[in-house]
Amino acid sequence: MGWLSAEQALVRRNRVRVATKWRRHLREMKRVELEEEQSVMAMQNERAVDHQVFKLKMVNNDVDSVNRGLTVLERSHFRRMGLLSDIARERLLELQSEFVRDLAILRKEFEGEKAGILQSFEEMRSGAARVMETVSRTVASAEHESKSREETLCEELRNKNLEELNVVKISLESEIEEYEKQFDETHDRYIESTEDKNRQFAELKVKDTALSLDIESIMKRISQSVQQLAFWRKRMAQNHAECRSKNDELRQNKGHRQTQYRSLKTKMASFRQSQYDRLQNTVGAAREAHQNNQQLLETGKRILSLHAMASAKLTDKERLRPFPADLEKDPQSPLAHFVQKYNAVLLDTECLKQRRKALVDDNKKLRALLKAYLDGVTVSNHTVDEPNTLLVLNHKLSVQPRPIQTRCVVEGNQVINAYHRQMH
Repeated sequence: MGWLSAEQALVRRNRVRVATKWRRHLREMKRVELEEEQSVMAMQNERAVDHQVFKLKMVNNDVDSVNRGLTVLERSHFRRMGLLSDIARERLLELQSEFVRDLAILRKEFEGEKAGILQSFEEMRSGAARVMETVSRTVASAEHESKSREETLCEELRNKNLEELNVVKISLESEIEEYEKQFDETHDRYIESTEDKNRQFAELKVKDTALSLDIESIMKRISQSVQQLAFWRKRMAQNHAECRSKNDELRQNKGHRQTQYRSLKTKMASFRQSQYDRLQNTVGAAREAHQNNQQLLETGKRILSLHAMASAKLTDKERLRPFPADLEKDPQSPLAHFVQKYNAVLLDTECLKQRRKALVDDNKKLRALLKAYLDGVTVSNHTVDEPNTLLVLNHKLSVQPRPIQTRCVVEGNQVINAYHRQMH
């Protein structure tokens, strides 16, 4: 008995060693496979990095070409701005000539208005003098008449009443006062009317002196501007000839550059399209690889979960003796053991599915019987119209049962063989 127990212990120890060696062998195979996959993925990554570096170089070349075109555009812009400044300078000269012409016209109008004002002033002064002469003549004639009348009356009516003399004196004094008032009023009106004109005349005279000084300074500026205009016209003629020759050269260069730009643009568009197609193909391949990796990952997770479930469902016999006797004799057939276990599990699963299906059918029949019983207890129009479910003949219901759908069962060996053929 001691010898038998020692042999059993050695057998268990050898089984453990075989299992550990087999696990090491499988781990080594998996490590080699993972290293190969890692090397392939590293090569793919380096290829993608080189492709991205090449794309960055192409983008830098495009940026350099755009910068060169931008410098050319800036030069043409500055040249056009110079032409616009010349046009603006010519416009300023034209406006200055128009200003001088308008100033001469205003000066002529001012001289005409000044002459008219002086003429009207002379006319008013002569009218005022005539009025003064008429007033003085009328006063002198009145005085002479009154004196002659007094002399005659003194001779004739010296002895008349003093009252008539006083009346005559009062009337004469009143007339004299009225004439004096009229004279004062006319004189005040004349002074008032001529005071504003004199003030305006003084202001216009001051303005005339200021404008004369301004005109002299403007004339000096005009003479300087005329000299500068002659100089700049010569300069413009020279620049025009030079610009014409340069414009011809630039037009030729522009034509060559445009043709070169079009050719480069077409090349760049074709290259971008080819790179875009390659990128689409690469993205599609990467997406497919990602999907395959996800499927493999899901398959691995499912295998691990099934392994965990299987290890939890192992019996005591399988836990003590995980490998059968033929596997101990021939350790090179682990797949046959797996297929055997998979077939057993698959058959158990199918049996459970059939059992479940039978229980579901029994449940449906019981529900139908219960519904028929309830319909028989409570009679309604709907129950009368339906077929009689309480009539049982030959231990069968009058209701036709639903047909049972059969499923196709695939053997586990066929599934495993097909899987290995796909893998190889």
